[in-house]
Amino acid sequence: MKDIDADYYGYRDDDDGILIPLEQVAEKNAKQKAITEWKVDKANENNNTEDDEENIYNVNDSSDEEYITDSSWEKFAVQIPVPTQHDVEQALLRRRKQELLEKYGALSEEDK
Repeated sequence: MKDIDADYYGYRDDDDGILIPLEQVAEKNAKQKAITEWKVDKANENNNTEDDEENIYNVNDSSDEEYITDSSWEKFAVQIPVPTQHDVEQALLRRRKQELLEKYGALSEEDK
Protein backbone atom coordinates (compact mmCIF):
# COMPACT_ATOMS: atom_id res chain seq x y z
CA MET A 1 0.00 0.00 0.00
CA LYS A 2 2.96 2.32 0.45
CA ASP A 3 3.82 2.25 -3.27
CA ILE A 4 0.46 3.61 -4.41
CA ASP A 5 0.99 7.01 -6.02
CA ALA A 6 -0.23 9.07 -8.99
CA ASP A 7 1.06 6.45 -11.44
CA TYR A 8 -1.19 3.84 -9.85
CA TYR A 9 -4.28 5.95 -10.56
CA GLY A 10 -3.13 6.92 -14.07
CA TYR A 11 -2.72 10.62 -13.43
CA ARG A 12 0.59 10.80 -15.30
CA ASP A 13 -0.36 8.73 -18.34
CA ASP A 14 0.00 11.80 -20.55
CA ASP A 15 3.62 12.37 -19.56
CA ASP A 16 5.09 9.72 -21.87
CA GLY A 17 3.67 11.37 -25.02
CA ILE A 18 2.15 8.17 -26.43
CA LEU A 19 -1.42 8.55 -25.27
CA ILE A 20 -2.10 12.08 -26.56
CA PRO A 21 -1.55 11.34 -30.29
CA LEU A 22 -3.67 8.19 -30.01
CA GLU A 23 -6.47 10.15 -28.35
CA GLN A 24 -6.27 12.84 -31.05
CA VAL A 25 -6.70 10.23 -33.79
CA ALA A 26 -9.60 8.59 -31.95
CA GLU A 27 -11.22 11.99 -31.33
CA LYS A 28 -10.88 12.93 -35.00
CA ASN A 29 -12.48 9.63 -36.07
CA ALA A 30 -15.31 10.05 -33.57
CA LYS A 31 -16.00 13.60 -34.77
CA GLN A 32 -16.02 12.48 -38.41
CA LYS A 33 -18.39 9.64 -37.61
CA ALA A 34 -20.73 11.98 -35.70
CA ILE A 35 -20.72 14.50 -38.56
CA THR A 36 -21.48 11.78 -41.09
CA GLU A 37 -24.37 10.45 -38.99
CA TRP A 38 -25.71 13.98 -38.54
CA LYS A 39 -25.61 14.63 -42.30
CA VAL A 40 -27.43 11.36 -43.01
CA ASP A 41 -30.09 12.18 -40.40
CA LYS A 42 -30.46 15.69 -41.79
CA ALA A 43 -30.85 14.34 -45.34
CA ASN A 44 -33.50 11.86 -44.17
CA GLU A 45 -35.27 14.63 -42.29
CA ASN A 46 -35.38 16.80 -45.41
CA ASN A 47 -36.79 13.92 -47.46
CA ASN A 48 -39.63 13.39 -45.00
CA THR A 49 -42.41 15.91 -45.23
CA GLU A 50 -44.22 17.41 -42.29
CA ASP A 51 -47.43 15.68 -43.42
CA ASP A 52 -46.22 12.57 -41.64
CA GLU A 53 -46.55 14.30 -38.29
CA GLU A 54 -49.93 14.77 -36.68
CA ASN A 55 -51.08 18.36 -36.51
CA ILE A 56 -51.93 18.81 -32.84
CA TYR A 57 -53.20 22.35 -33.41
CA ASN A 58 -55.86 21.40 -35.96
CA VAL A 59 -59.17 22.92 -34.87
CA ASN A 60 -61.30 21.40 -37.64
CA ASP A 61 -60.88 17.82 -36.51
CA SER A 62 -63.92 15.80 -37.57
CA SER A 63 -63.29 13.08 -34.99
CA ASP A 64 -64.70 15.37 -32.28
CA GLU A 65 -67.94 15.80 -34.19
CA GLU A 66 -68.90 12.15 -33.89
CA TYR A 67 -68.96 12.51 -30.12
CA ILE A 68 -70.94 15.73 -30.22
CA THR A 69 -73.54 14.52 -32.71
CA ASP A 70 -74.03 11.23 -30.92
CA SER A 71 -77.65 10.88 -29.73
CA SER A 72 -76.57 9.66 -26.29
CA TRP A 73 -75.50 13.19 -25.40
CA GLU A 74 -79.08 14.41 -25.73
CA LYS A 75 -80.15 12.08 -22.90
CA PHE A 76 -77.33 13.24 -20.64
CA ALA A 77 -78.25 15.97 -18.16
CA VAL A 78 -75.90 17.91 -15.93
CA GLN A 79 -76.86 17.61 -12.26
CA ILE A 80 -74.20 19.97 -10.89
CA PRO A 81 -74.95 23.70 -10.73
CA VAL A 82 -72.08 25.64 -12.25
CA PRO A 83 -71.27 28.89 -10.43
CA THR A 84 -71.04 32.08 -12.42
CA GLN A 85 -68.02 34.36 -12.46
CA HIS A 86 -69.79 36.71 -10.07
CA ASP A 87 -70.47 33.86 -7.61
CA VAL A 88 -66.81 32.85 -7.66
CA GLU A 89 -65.67 36.43 -7.08
CA GLN A 90 -68.08 36.82 -4.16
CA ALA A 91 -66.91 33.55 -2.57
CA LEU A 92 -63.27 34.61 -2.88
CA LEU A 93 -64.06 38.01 -1.41
CA ARG A 94 -65.90 36.44 1.56
CA ARG A 95 -63.03 34.04 2.21
CA ARG A 96 -60.44 36.82 2.06
CA LYS A 97 -62.50 39.02 4.40
CA GLN A 98 -62.83 36.13 6.85
CA GLU A 99 -59.07 35.50 6.77
CA LEU A 100 -58.35 39.18 7.42
CA LEU A 101 -60.89 39.33 10.25
CA GLU A 102 -59.35 36.26 11.87
CA LYS A 103 -55.87 37.66 11.47
CA TYR A 104 -56.46 41.24 12.64
CA GLY A 105 -59.56 40.69 14.75
CA ALA A 106 -57.75 38.16 16.92
CA LEU A 107 -54.82 40.56 17.37
CA SER A 108 -57.05 43.40 18.53
CA GLU A 109 -58.77 41.17 21.13
CA GLU A 110 -55.43 39.94 22.50
CA ASP A 111 -54.09 43.48 22.77
CA LYS A 112 -57.06 44.59 24.95
